[in-house]
Amino acid sequence: MRTILTAGALAVALAAASAAGSASTQSAWSALARTAHSECGKQIKILAANARVSRITGRVSGIGGDGDLYYALTFKGKMGGAEARWLCLYDKHSKKAQAREITD
Repeated sequence: MRTILTAGALAVALAAASAAGSASTQSAWSALARTAHSECGKQIKILAANARVSRITGRVSGIGGDGDLYYALTFKGKMGGAEARWLCLYDKHSKKAQAREITD
C-alpha cells in the first residue's frame, strides 16, 4: 500500500512539473498582447477611418475550445468626436482580428 501511495504521489509531482514547464512564458503573453493590439487597431481603422483608439479597457486571454482559440480585447476611444467602444477577437491560430463597435 505504501508503495502504491508513493508511486501515486510521484506521478502527480511529475505531472505538475511537466505542466509547469510547458506553461506559456510572460514574454509569450506579452508578444500575444502586442500582436493582438496591433491587429485589432488595424481592423478598427478599417471599420472607421476617423476612429481614435485611446486605450484597452478589458481583455480575455482564452476563449473557445480549451481556451486557446481567441484573445479578446475591448477598446475605448473617439470616433468623429464622440465616445466610442470596440470589441475585437484575435484568432490565435490564423493571426487575424475581427473588430466591431459596441453600441448600447
